[in-house]
Amino acid sequence: MSDDSSDLSARLLKKMEDMLAYRSCHEAGHTVIRDLIGDTVVAVHSSQNPCTEFKLKEMQCECGGSVRNLSPDESEAQNGFRSELCSEIKQPRPDCPDCRQYLIKHIAAELAGDVATETFSPEMHSPYGSVNDSCKCDSLIDQFAVPETFRTAVKNKGRRLAKQLIRREEKTVRVLRDELVSANGELDGKRACEIVRANLTSSEVDLEEVESAPT
Repeated sequence: MSDDSSDLSARLLKKMEDMLAYRSCHEAGHTVIRDLIGDTVVAVHSSQNPCTEFKLKEMQCECGGSVRNLSPDESEAQNGFRSELCSEIKQPRPDCPDCRQYLIKHIAAELAGDVATETFSPEMHSPYGSVNDSCKCDSLIDQFAVPETFRTAVKNKGRRLAKQLIRREEKTVRVLRDELVSANGELDGKRACEIVRANLTSSEVDLEEVESAPT
């Protein structure tokens, strides 16, 4: 093999390694926050088709709002496909403090991947890589019937919470990122959460600062 070919192969390998580390950082951000807010992480993928599979934390609010995970049969009846990861969100009230806090925490989880790469991989970070996460936030906000005038404020609060938690849990995100890279981008949810909980600075999710900050 010529020197030029060897150099090209080395550069391609380095690019692939860097991309795996970047995607692993993104998914580590999602996973850390999902586990912190009580969602069930099922699996984490950062190589092919990067994503964090999860089930939402169920909720039955005093205001009447609820979040319930669907069985595969229910998912097929409602959505046309079988899945253990689908949920039903019914009648949450955006003026209810508990519903609002649930929403803000889950917006934070959706934006945590983007915040993690922005914080720990700024040289590679691109907001265009998180367009899908932003769309999921918009869908969640729609399901919580947030009035148009408050949508931006709620999303900003979620991003502020994501930044607060990701910065606090820098070690946790980095350790999980490195474990994902070592596992070639594939971890089951149980193992991922074991790593998260062994490295957490705190299990607290305090929204007081986020809620009181100007929007």
